[in-house]
Amino acid sequence: MTLSEKWSIVTRTPDPIKTCEGSIRDTAPSRSRWRNSIDGASIGSDSEIDKICSGVSSLSPREFEVLCLVATGMTNYSIGMELGISERTAREHIARIMLKLRVASRVEIAVVATKWEFLNLMRSGQR
Repeated sequence: MTLSEKWSIVTRTPDPIKTCEGSIRDTAPSRSRWRNSIDGASIGSDSEIDKICSGVSSLSPREFEVLCLVATGMTNYSIGMELGISERTAREHIARIMLKLRVASRVEIAVVATKWEFLNLMRSGQR
């Protein structure tokens, strides 16, 4: 059993990377369709939604994979093992993610990833 499969069991979701993949680049053009259906108190203001969308859209595919793994609570070492990269490379990806998302901690990365997933669910009507 791979590390990803173990985490999927723990978090009760399918593979965390596959859960997030496919939605990274397709939201920005269609934001106006679902923005009005989101309760501002539940996700944030328009400026916060714009910050999330622009930040996540600016991530490279590898950074997005790392974002998904950080959101599941994985350590740098575990992320490195999962993606076949060194712990230091994982740490550098996380540092770049923090800069692009304008956040200061791994917890804030997880919050942004959770809000991003919520926005995508709202957009697709799977509320």
